[in-house]
Amino acid sequence: MARPNTRIPRMDSFPRPAVETAENSTIIQFPAIDVRAHGQLLLNPVTLVAGPDVDGVSVRWSATATNLDGRIEGVLQLAAVPLTVDLGASFPSAP
Repeated sequence: MARPNTRIPRMDSFPRPAVETAENSTIIQFPAIDVRAHGQLLLNPVTLVAGPDVDGVSVRWSATATNLDGRIEGVLQLAAVPLTVDLGASFPSAP
């Protein structure tokens, strides 16, 4: 008996999302994709950068269907992970 294909397809061949920034928010809109009910698709990763005093961010998301007048939405809480980058090591000082 053949195993079912359990691999979740990636969106690597699709265009990158559109990004709009405002004073206190950023909107990331992925292009429309054909995903069937109960289907899954891995979206391209998005890197968020925040100031040093940010512990985390609330991410509001929504999804719509092209064949129904409906919308589903929710909120994800993302923890901030501090990254240290030594820019001095990457860029030599001027003479």
